[in-house]
Amino acid sequence: MSKKYAIILRGNNYELGKIEISNLLSNFIEKIYIDEKNSKIIYLVTKDIKEESLVSYLKNCIIAKEIIRLIDIFDINKIKSKEFRDIFKTSKWEFLKNRSFVVRVTKLTRKLANSTPLLEAYIGGIIYNSIRNTKVRLKNPDYYIRVIFLDDKVLLGFRVIKIPIGNLKQILNPIKRPFFHPSTLTPEMARLLVNMTLNPHVNVILDPFCGTGSILIDLSIRKVYNIGIDIHWKFAQGAKSNLKYYKLDGYSDLIVADSCLIPIRKNSIDGIATDPPYGRLSSTYQKDIQSLYDTFLKQVSIILKKNKRVSFLYPKQCIKIHKDYNLKMIIRKEIYVHSKLTRVLVVGEK
Repeated sequence: MSKKYAIILRGNNYELGKIEISNLLSNFIEKIYIDEKNSKIIYLVTKDIKEESLVSYLKNCIIAKEIIRLIDIFDINKIKSKEFRDIFKTSKWEFLKNRSFVVRVTKLTRKLANSTPLLEAYIGGIIYNSIRNTKVRLKNPDYYIRVIFLDDKVLLGFRVIKIPIGNLKQILNPIKRPFFHPSTLTPEMARLLVNMTLNPHVNVILDPFCGTGSILIDLSIRKVYNIGIDIHWKFAQGAKSNLKYYKLDGYSDLIVADSCLIPIRKNSIDGIATDPPYGRLSSTYQKDIQSLYDTFLKQVSIILKKNKRVSFLYPKQCIKIHKDYNLKMIIRKEIYVHSKLTRVLVVGEK
């Protein structure tokens, strides 16, 4: 049975958000599309997946902020008519019997002058008076009823999951790890790279420039077997000590090797997520940086299985990804760091 969801995104990264969600859910998606007038909203129609499984796959999203199961969508002009009240009095609220709820409103439009607390109280009152044996609970209710006002429409549903990332950096703060280096990938960026590569059909993911192990840590938290490679023995040992610090070393194997000559069989890897060095804070081991990236991507096309993905970053100012390397480039997204550095996130598929 198909189910429809609305997903609220962080910022305006709708292209990344769509790819992140599409990849994590893979074959369970019937349809996914961006709202025509508001790029902060993505609509998702799923098939053959239970809601608890959906939550399990999407709970680690970086771009997605909140997932809402849709009950109804109606024209925003109805808010000014008597019909608006009738919309909230229908039998769609039967699931609230013997349950508690609270209404939470989000306004993603400037067309609505009404205050958010007044709208929440008004809509909550209508729902409460429409259903017997239900109660309003402001903290920790059974259901968060969500009403999203857009420029042209109103989305009505209930929250399936809210995805906080504020505590991610605190929990996985690289500075607190036994082994740290200034070039260490942030927990947020490591997770985004993983999300662009990981899906329900992936068994092993490779990070050929593992450094301090940020990507390996994120994969191990999700109990996904991973392989880390680094040309520096110091970094391979450092990544190992960081994994042990979180008691996650059982999911990783580490190899000291040159990732321009990856010691892994052809067509054996389900996904690659990595942050190659570019010579500023991280050493390229006396290799020309353009040559390093070219050779690395040729290696990727050899060891990656067909229809599987690679995600990586490169510095826009230093590198030109001008070939296809036998890979279909799905997205290239610029990420501004500072005046002298813009990084590009690339997702490719063999």
